[in-house]
Amino acid sequence: MRFLIISSDDRTTHQLISQCVASGYPYHSDASGLIALSLPESNEFDVIVVDDCAPYLQGPEVVRHLRRRNVREPIVLLSQHNSVGLRRVAQDAGADIFLAKPVTATEIEHHANAVLHPQTAAARISRIRLGELEIDQGARTVARGNRCVALSRTQIRLLWALAERAGTVVPRENLYASIWKFRDDAVASTLTSTIAEVRRRLTMLDADEVIVTARGVGYMALARG
Repeated sequence: MRFLIISSDDRTTHQLISQCVASGYPYHSDASGLIALSLPESNEFDVIVVDDCAPYLQGPEVVRHLRRRNVREPIVLLSQHNSVGLRRVAQDAGADIFLAKPVTATEIEHHANAVLHPQTAAARISRIRLGELEIDQGARTVARGNRCVALSRTQIRLLWALAERAGTVVPRENLYASIWKFRDDAVASTLTSTIAEVRRRLTMLDADEVIVTARGVGYMALARG
């Protein structure tokens, strides 16, 4: 997957470039945002990452310019902040995905593929390992050795989202966006209760400590065993 990274945030740019290099993804970076004024409709990129932090054009402005030039690739708008208002501004500008930082190149690729290949993404049956745990998203189960527990659709999606970024704190805002698509007080309460229920079920596998709370930020999965 070929990345265009538009960001003047040195930390975000460095992290994404490092991850692209490690994964073998070609990339191009632009700190000014002015590339949006000249990028042709037919270009070399598969996904465009726009940080809401640029010296000349703000993130939504960059997205609008790209869409006016008929650029059709998936656009991911990143922001240090998150709110329903910002999410709506991103959608109105033409962004396909809105994510709160920090994010990884793998997470961006996952979201971009869901936009590019929605039927394939929906039909894909995937498994991922988290230490000694095997998470089966298709069967909605978590196994450890010969023991296995079943999870609900929301619970397995939540655990999967954390396992994909094991060792990294996933902001609550990103979980709201990827699982519930929006945020309100009811969803915030549901996230807390869903985390508690997933932990309770993982207790049956002696693995309830794999989900760690980062107070005021989000949650992190630990690959233990």
